[in-house]
Amino acid sequence: MPQDTIRYAIWNNKGGVGKTFLSFMLSVEYAIKNPSKKIIVVDMCPQANLSEIFLGGNNKGSKQLEKFIKDKKTVF
Repeated sequence: MPQDTIRYAIWNNKGGVGKTFLSFMLSVEYAIKNPSKKIIVVDMCPQANLSEIFLGGNNKGSKQLEKFIKDKKTVF
C-alpha cells in the first residue's frame, strides 16, 4: 500500500446523525483539493443513500440505483 494512502471510516449505530452528509462532503472536498488522486467512497449502508447521492440525487439517483440493484451490478 502506498504511504500516502489515507482511509477514513464514518460509523455510528444511531440513524440521523449526519453520516451520509459528512461522508459525501469529506469525499467531495478531498477530491476538489486533490484532483490528481483517485478517491474511492464505499457505501456500506443498506439504504445506499450515499450511492444514491453520487448517482444524481434523490430522484435520478434512486432510479439509477434501482437499475444497478436489479441488474446485480456495482457502482463505479
